[in-house]
This record gives sequence, C-alpha cells and structure tokens, in this order.
Amino acid sequence: MMKIYVAGLPGSGKTTQTEKLGKYLNLPVAQMGVILRKIAVEDGEKGEMMKQVMSTGQLLSDEEVAQIMGDEVSGEEYKDGFVMEGFPRTEKQVELFNPDFDKVIYLEVSEDALVKRLLGRGRMDDSEEAIKKRMEVQKAGFEQVLGCYRDKLVKIDGEQSVDKVFESIVAHLKDES
Repeated sequence: MMKIYVAGLPGSGKTTQTEKLGKYLNLPVAQMGVILRKIAVEDGEKGEMMKQVMSTGQLLSDEEVAQIMGDEVSGEEYKDGFVMEGFPRTEKQVELFNPDFDKVIYLEVSEDALVKRLLGRGRMDDSEEAIKKRMEVQKAGFEQVLGCYRDKLVKIDGEQSVDKVFESIVAHLKDES
C-alpha cells in the first residue's frame, strides 16, 4: 500500500501531477476540491450546506475538512493506497486525520512564477493582489504541515515542464523503493 501527498501552492501544478501520478501508480486520487464539489451537488442538507459555503467563499473548519477526507479515503477503493491533494493544509488537520503518508511531494515554485501562472488562467478572482494574499495564507499553513512530514518530504522543482516535474517525481519514488 502506498499513500502519497502532493502539495504545493496554488498554480504549482499539484493537480496535474496528482492525476498523472495516480494513473502511473494505478492508485485512486483523493482531491479535496473534487470531493467538496461532489458533495455540493448532492441533494439534502449536506449538499445545500456545501453549496452555501462554496458560493460565499467561506472556509470549512479543520474538523469538517478532516472528517470529509477521512470518510472519503476509508472507502473500499482506497484500501490499497492513494495519491492525495488539497489535504492536509494545516497542522491541526494533520492532528485530526493523519493518513500516515509514505511520501510527501512538495512542488517548489517561485512566487513570481506562481503569480504569472495564475494570472494566465484568466479567472475573475485571480487579481495579482488576491493571488498574493491567498499564497501568504497557504504558505504559512504549508510550512507547518511540511514540518510534520520532514522525514517523508521530497521537494521537487516545479518550475520545470510538466513532463520533467513528473519524471523527477517518478525518479525519486523509484530511488526510494
């Protein structure tokens, strides 16, 4: 069983690399954003609550996020391992639900490159100021989380091409096995 966490700031390429790695390792992918969007389209109280949270830009509590991810990966499809993205983002989330990752891959990308990538997406909420504010908040949380996984942490240069980043990840995983 292999459990891998792919981490990085917005625009680092973590979603792309998580999906590629899941296919390569033939493991299911657990992406917090996808899971939350799936809940938001459900009928009933839970779905309505999630729609409200997402439409207003509110954040779920660490307890709620940990519960949602814990419920997700306790399913049968995840029993042989998974590649995770978007959780955990805070030290408190690690305390509440620690999947005991075998490897934590952090995609390092400079702030300038991240801003450029995110501005290139053309989203309405992606002004340079908003992007920098989101990065600042997430960076503080990530430093705590990465500290929790120091012994399992692999830092990858995320400024390379998508394929080069993936090759670097795979090479590192092969070196470890």
